[in-house]
Amino acid sequence: MWSATILLQGIIEGVKASPYWAALALLGAVVGALATIPRLVNAVLDLESKWRSRRVADQIFRSSGVASFTSDDVLYAGRNYVVPNCMQTDPSNEDDLRTVVALGPLFQTIDDHFDAGGQKRHVILLADSGMGKTSFCINYYAREMKKRASKRRSVVIVSLGRGNAIEEIRRVANKRDTVCFLDAFDEDPSAAGNPSERLSELMGEAADFRNIVVTCRSQFFASDDAIPSGSGIMYVAARKAGQGRELPLHRLFLAPFSTNQIRTYLSKQFPLASVSNWRMRRQALALVATISELSTRPMLLELLPDLVRERRSISELFGLYEFLVEKWLERESGWIRPVDLREISVELAVRSYIQQRSGHGDRIAPSVIEELASAHQTPLETWKLKSRSLLNRDVAGRFKFAHRSVMEYLFLLAALAGDQRCFSVEWTDLMKDLFVSWGASDPRATNDCAMEILRMDHDRTGLFPLASPLKHPDLRSVADCRKLLKADGISFRQSRRIPVAWRNRSLRLTSSPTQAGVTSHMICDSSHGISWWVNDVSQLSREDERALYRDQRHSSHSFGKDSELEAKRRLPSIEEILSLWESEPYLTQERGVGAIFDRQEIYWLGDSGDNGPLCCSFGDPLDYAQLRLISSKIVDERAFHVYEFQNRFGYINREPFRAMAVYVANDS
Repeated sequence: MWSATILLQGIIEGVKASPYWAALALLGAVVGALATIPRLVNAVLDLESKWRSRRVADQIFRSSGVASFTSDDVLYAGRNYVVPNCMQTDPSNEDDLRTVVALGPLFQTIDDHFDAGGQKRHVILLADSGMGKTSFCINYYAREMKKRASKRRSVVIVSLGRGNAIEEIRRVANKRDTVCFLDAFDEDPSAAGNPSERLSELMGEAADFRNIVVTCRSQFFASDDAIPSGSGIMYVAARKAGQGRELPLHRLFLAPFSTNQIRTYLSKQFPLASVSNWRMRRQALALVATISELSTRPMLLELLPDLVRERRSISELFGLYEFLVEKWLERESGWIRPVDLREISVELAVRSYIQQRSGHGDRIAPSVIEELASAHQTPLETWKLKSRSLLNRDVAGRFKFAHRSVMEYLFLLAALAGDQRCFSVEWTDLMKDLFVSWGASDPRATNDCAMEILRMDHDRTGLFPLASPLKHPDLRSVADCRKLLKADGISFRQSRRIPVAWRNRSLRLTSSPTQAGVTSHMICDSSHGISWWVNDVSQLSREDERALYRDQRHSSHSFGKDSELEAKRRLPSIEEILSLWESEPYLTQERGVGAIFDRQEIYWLGDSGDNGPLCCSFGDPLDYAQLRLISSKIVDERAFHVYEFQNRFGYINREPFRAMAVYVANDS
């Protein structure tokens, strides 16, 4: 053993004495030095980013006289920023947000509008919460600052959420050569009651600016038709023939990130210098494919690195926000207990949202924070909010949420906890999305709480209709019908299925006797926003009684021959009658309805096939001449069948076929 040790020492001394030892030592020193270079570069770049952010924030203040954004706001907006694309139609109307076709790069499109002038001077940029409207304003401003003075556009950003926008607009000098961004119109306290009137007021005050860009949440307006198309500013120069006097307000929508844009973002987060990052990139792309909101909301896309590194499995929008808040609480845990910060933040979210809805803005005074902080033994003077905080101070010392969508998530948490204040104001579309996503995240655990909420009066919250509209009657191919009946469920919000039990809780039933002693029911489905007229067919026992309630396809005499009444009803689409069929067990077992559908009868549909009208039956398939069974659906031993007439007019043996019918109120 001793001799082996002596031998090893001799070998080491020999290597050290060789000329190669010095080369190896030098190489090791060089490699070690090279390993520190990326850290040094990152540190320098970080300092440069902070310096540039302070410079942009100061310049925004000097240009408008108002410190709308802090240097942290600017730093956050510029970190790993990927320029989005834009389009002229609302991407939220698409079934799959990842397949939309964009118009072009947003910055270039805005530049084109600015350069064109005239009819293209004014733009309204719309997008959902968290898609980067404010980040666009800040980064566009920062881009202009990098240009030579001779090429630079003069830009001001007016944050409408502050409540003093008119004063800010009036404070700007040299409007004729300045581009004005009116940011976050949906957060303007004065816009909640009458958005059109408020927008006209703002545009009137900003009329002298060279160009105006208004940013706003797309769901702030009730429908596409409600989005203003005119700026309210009159064209004073000579006009072409047929050109209106009012300058148009051109509509642009932020597009979801494309696959290439997501790859660009991930390349910044996971440089290929590390082999392990290759695997992380693949995992991140797989998550994006699973959760579409990761491509539509850059704020949530920032969670990808943490999600991948921690190997978290999240499939719901609610879970993403839960993770976002969880990581924030961890970052702040050095100076406040996570449970305390969470409770304070939820309370602030409720107060902030209710305050904003009442027209007083969403900023919270320090005195309110002091009150809440003291109650949790964390005096305000001890607060040390870190970078990437979800709760920020503005220059006036008031507190605001870094992202409005975070405030809405926390507001929903309060509602789920039973805070009655949350049911006294209208909910946003994101709150409804999060509510459905919460239910989908753990159906068994959330069911009781969901049932309690759905039983409440929602006249003020506007929770209903909760589901996306069902398709109205249309021309259907056989392939369409088969695909529809193979689908898992019929009620969705965005791409999330709404449980049948949720929808059943929203049903309202009104009954009244009608002819021959058969009860007529009006069933209001609040989740879909439709109403049904149905007869209780369990009270029909004889063939002659059934015959009385059979209709030709274009009549509704079983409910009376009043022409005005007939005009108020229509036959349902396949999707609509499927939703009623899904709820039939609940209506018969818990609401006292004898039967909605007669298993021995054919029922009319409003849809038509390639060869003729469509109809359906329930239970065992029925065999009729000129009727072709094209598709079936079986759930829990209950069957639904769709048939197509083999002639255009619904005739059998040259006689108009008569079938049962349930009707949808025409205003549904």
